[in-house]
Amino acid sequence: MHSSNQDSTQGQPKTIRSGLAFALALFMAVFTSLLIAPGANGLLGAYLATLMIAIALNDARHYLIPNELTAAAFDLPCYTRWRARLSSREMELSRAKQ
Repeated sequence: MHSSNQDSTQGQPKTIRSGLAFALALFMAVFTSLLIAPGANGLLGAYLATLMIAIALNDARHYLIPNELTAAAFDLPCYTRWRARLSSREMELSRAKQ
């Protein structure tokens, strides 16, 4: 007789396999983001990927999407856009001074 958290084909607990899949997906997302866009943009992309994976994992386990993670995922692009506008204004000011 199998317990409820055992997979009948391999005998490994499902939480260990899902944790390994989560860790692998997280590593690949962060690595890819930093490889494609090194620096601050890569870090922000890695943070967004981490949030999306955390939302997906929580939704798969509890069928619930936490408001905190959703708010953080919404705020990140807003922050990125604000930072881009700020740096473009700084560039305009430096050109005007020259």
